[in-house]
Amino acid sequence: MALLSRLAAFGLILIAVACGRSPAAPGQLPGSTGPAGQTTFTISSGETGEPVAGATVTASGTQVLTNAAGEVRFPATLPNCAIDVKAAGFLDRRTCGSSIARQITLWPIANADEEEDTRRWIFHYDRIDGRYWRGPTQIALGPELMARADVAETWRAATDTLDQVSRGRIKFQWVTSAPEEGLVLEAAVMPLKCSVAPPWPYEIGGFCVRYDDRVYYLDRLRVAPERLTDATTALRALLSGVGIGPHTLPGLLNANRPDSALSGFERKTLGMLGLRPRTVVWPTTITFSESVRSGGRDTSIPPVVTGVDDDVYRARGPGRSGPTPSHSRRPVRWPDLCSTRPEGWCAAPRSRRPTSSKASVARH
Repeated sequence: MALLSRLAAFGLILIAVACGRSPAAPGQLPGSTGPAGQTTFTISSGETGEPVAGATVTASGTQVLTNAAGEVRFPATLPNCAIDVKAAGFLDRRTCGSSIARQITLWPIANADEEEDTRRWIFHYDRIDGRYWRGPTQIALGPELMARADVAETWRAATDTLDQVSRGRIKFQWVTSAPEEGLVLEAAVMPLKCSVAPPWPYEIGGFCVRYDDRVYYLDRLRVAPERLTDATTALRALLSGVGIGPHTLPGLLNANRPDSALSGFERKTLGMLGLRPRTVVWPTTITFSESVRSGGRDTSIPPVVTGVDDDVYRARGPGRSGPTPSHSRRPVRWPDLCSTRPEGWCAAPRSRRPTSSKASVARH
């Protein structure tokens, strides 16, 4: 009888193998028996840090669902490092999984309107370029404001707020005189002289921008005298000064009826910038480098992908992921100034503005 029972059990095993494998359980690959020889990845919300359960994670053609702890396990060595993640309430994500970057964050989206506004507002030509906001933007008070302690306190508080909300992505460095590249805060005088009007009328926004006549990358924020100590005006002007324009949802940067404070959507979106320090292609396809690929060039990855994954970047630290430009580029917004500059200026390293009349006409 014992022999017959063993034969029957063996026959059931053969039938199961012949009929194919069952779908993978949450957090586990088909046929995997434990964590030995595997890497555990944790999928979490970039906003809250909470694990995302039930997310679909795909690597090398195999789909696995995250468990209640937001975890999935894959072999320690994959044919390539590309991992795709899809979950309700988040932007789809393609990233590069490795043993040094096992935390994968997702960009939360409340609804379709928020998704579309995120794309139009923060993705410039469907990209967040890793060169944007790579270094602090230098800012100084104009000579007539240096003795105004109340103005300095208001604007320093605003720069600290943006640093905190963006998780250190949008930084400002206060200097004592006009920098070679950056911003100078001035009191506006009438008649108003500005190079470009912000998206909001001066009566609503309370500021405009004047390009410096001698230093090409120096912008002068001209603020209404009665708004110099207004925290709302300071936040809006600083965000505009680093290339973050308006959107259509309620909030401080609403294009038509701006609120007096940053909205939850704005805080969440600016915070996600801090988690995406490298170039990102819409919706959140990261950029790879040869140093984090296994198995050579992956032809399934779009040719545009040429940098380093943001999760890898944060895990390894910026000093180990390649050189940082000496200048900090900002996305061009209102209007697209590249169309008015001589060819090649937008791609060239920032330097002092040429003094030729042709350059002056091109910018002004």
